[in-house]
Amino acid sequence: MSLFKLLEGTKLEKIRRKEFVNERELQNLIEENLHILIGVRLIASEYPIPNGRIDTLGLDEDNTPVIIEYKWKKDLSAIVQGLFYLNWIMENKKPFESIVKDKLGKEVNVNWSYQPRLIIIAQDFDIKELSAINLMGPNVELRKYSLYDGLFNIENVNIVKDKPSSKIINDKSSSEIQYNLEHLLNKASPLIQEIFTISRN
Repeated sequence: MSLFKLLEGTKLEKIRRKEFVNERELQNLIEENLHILIGVRLIASEYPIPNGRIDTLGLDEDNTPVIIEYKWKKDLSAIVQGLFYLNWIMENKKPFESIVKDKLGKEVNVNWSYQPRLIIIAQDFDIKELSAINLMGPNVELRKYSLYDGLFNIENVNIVKDKPSSKIINDKSSSEIQYNLEHLLNKASPLIQEIFTISRN
């Protein structure tokens, strides 16, 4: 996307596109402005878990857990990493709640009636990533950033509908699918499944 500055009259001047020095610089900018950009409160940065490290851990306006994964350029591994982190959150609700109370206060209660959100922020996305995400439901969000001389832009890439409830339905004939890693991977493309299998071994 090109941006132009409106000068006197009808003249335009193209605003120069810039690049972050590295992925961490992008992460720092977003974490410093997390609530303004995404409506999320920061809980932890570079939070260590077994076999990984979550870039940004947060809580949205509904007190739903949010995981943010950053990629400086295109990188299919971001989806795999994000799904792994989502699975960790769902399997470690009590530890996550303890982290939230330590950082945001004992009066803050995590809302588990919605599925935790995964937000992947990158400069661009591959068509394979877009296809895979469209099969995974609204809990996975892709956001594309642009950096210009004095300007920063972030926009949704996939259409995110209302957050679905993760409560189990009593009617066995209904769609009684528990939210977990296996369920998401079953909906993913063969390529994503293969990448996840390789990275897990």
